Amino acid sequence: MFVSSGGFVFYNPENGNQRVAPDCYIAFGVDVKAIYENLPNYWIWEVGKPPDFVMEVASKSTADRDLGEKRELYERLGIAEYWRMDPTGGALYGQPLAGERLIDGKYVPYGLEIEAEGAVRRYSALLDVVFCWGGREFDALDPETGRTIGKREAAEARAEAERHARLEAEAELARLRAQLRGQG
Repeated sequence: MFVSSGGFVFYNPENGNQRVAPDCYIAFGVDVKAIYENLPNYWIWEVGKPPDFVMEVASKSTADRDLGEKRELYERLGIAEYWRMDPTGGALYGQPLAGERLIDGKYVPYGLEIEAEGAVRRYSALLDVVFCWGGREFDALDPETGRTIGKREAAEARAEAERHARLEAEAELARLRAQLRGQG
């Protein structure tokens, strides 16, 4: 899994100027080590697939583009989930939180839950989290416990992913060494 909140996603190998800068994106089943070699850029044709998840955060300068041009591009690229979070509570996007999933090549909105105290929640099937806008802050919640997934859990998940990548690299190195020994 690769997670980024910076850099560009390049999507046209014929024209290296065609790129987009999502606020946050996640790709599953990719060669993270190869992506790190090209950071801060994510080249879809080199990685082999677009990101699976994109989230944009509204600002006055990007809101219209997030709702139009970027949404259409992400849909065309085949990004499985596209989310938008509006820290103004909806003044820029028309709603504080929106998530869409790709079905048959078109984005279909996730259902919206509005709680009695006004918090807005939506479930991401791809990430298996509940995104929540409570009026002042944005949270990612564990769908089973309802607890905020905090920095500690994110750090633990990142450490586990790094450990897994290191073990895979060590196994590949051992295989290559054994192969070289067999040739000598």
